[in-house]
Amino acid sequence: MSQLFALSVVDRDPALPVTEGLRRAVSELVCVRSGMEEAFETIHAHAGAHALEHARYLVAMQSIDSLSQQLAAVERFILNITGTLDDSHVIHSKAAASGITLAAVATRLTTSLDSAEHDSGECDFF
Repeated sequence: MSQLFALSVVDRDPALPVTEGLRRAVSELVCVRSGMEEAFETIHAHAGAHALEHARYLVAMQSIDSLSQQLAAVERFILNITGTLDDSHVIHSKAAASGITLAAVATRLTTSLDSAEHDSGECDFF
């Protein structure tokens, strides 16, 4: 029965070039990284000099910086993969995004760029 459901979802899900799907995923990663970097700067700016004396603060800030660098590396990796593919490779984006629980992210990944709602191209965090 689940195979029938999966087939019916795919039948209603138009094919999207995998390169476009990957570009959309990279766009989401860029948005997340940007938010992390903004949070990093805000925390650092408001922490004060006394925070620099605490090892836990330094380790946490280094962890955020490391996560940001890792996201940038994954972005580059996906873009490199995208450069090796042509538009004949397709995905069914709605089926691919079926497990994503953040509706706004799923919508941006599956909806055409012309119809996807996104306030001025920026991430919405809260």
